[in-house]
Amino acid sequence: MAHSPVQLERLRPAPLAAARAGIPWGCIPFGATEYHGRYNPVGRDSIKGHHLWTRFAERVDVGGVPPLFYGVDSSHLSFAWTWMVEADALVSVLRRTLSGLE
Repeated sequence: MAHSPVQLERLRPAPLAAARAGIPWGCIPFGATEYHGRYNPVGRDSIKGHHLWTRFAERVDVGGVPPLFYGVDSSHLSFAWTWMVEADALVSVLRRTLSGLE
């Protein structure tokens, strides 16, 4: 049976509270904003992660948050349109997000 993915960023407070009470939460798709060649979007990693999560969520009841568009690999910083953060910063955002879901 197909389900509709429960995406936090698309819900108003009352439906969000009902969804949070009825299903497990915790999917946080993330990937770097970085150069992927002339014919791919720079947010490809997060877009792909979010797409894979929504495909999974069509099969099971699970909630997720909007994708994060940050990575930590500094070897890519020489490419145009590439944004990275320190690993500690990304871990901090992930912890805060998980804490909010808790």
